[in-house]
Amino acid sequence: MFEALVITLREGIEAALVIGIILTCLNRGGRGHLAKAVFAGLGAGVLASLAGGFGTGSADDIPKIESLWQQNVATVIVPGAACLVPMRARGYGRIVSVAAGSALKAGRNTAGYAMAKGAVVRWTEALAAETKDQGITANAILPATIDHPVNRAKMPKADPKTWVQPEEAAALILFLTSTEASGITGAAIPITGRV
Repeated sequence: MFEALVITLREGIEAALVIGIILTCLNRGGRGHLAKAVFAGLGAGVLASLAGGFGTGSADDIPKIESLWQQNVATVIVPGAACLVPMRARGYGRIVSVAAGSALKAGRNTAGYAMAKGAVVRWTEALAAETKDQGITANAILPATIDHPVNRAKMPKADPKTWVQPEEAAALILFLTSTEASGITGAAIPITGRV
């Protein structure tokens, strides 16, 4: 399972994004019940929401803000909501979402991204409060830049050795989905690499 999670973080984010987009489209098209059926059929007990996207733009760039909201918030909330039915039925579930350090403090030209990642953290906190007595935990990790081919291509002069390694993020996600982490819910855990 750990290896699969690392592969997903390193190379398969696109696959997770496709699933998130499909679920978002089902929900928008008035067919959200199909998403719930998909997860019920899978018996999903663990959801790691890895999809999302980064972008910059000024604080008044509404189209960019809306795009980042769809990429980062909808792809967490739609599959998360779909998983709740089977998780509640079983009395067990683990939801871990990938937010970002920007959720806590925005920088220049990161309003849309920071708002979206902040919303993921607030949703995680609310979900945790709603499900803490149902055997379900909800947590978010807040990584700095993850060493990923897309990030390397966009930042060729940066030193990826200082970034969060996919294995590090995967290990934290894996721990948060474990029985040993059953007392951790509503947490937003920074993972900053060596920056």
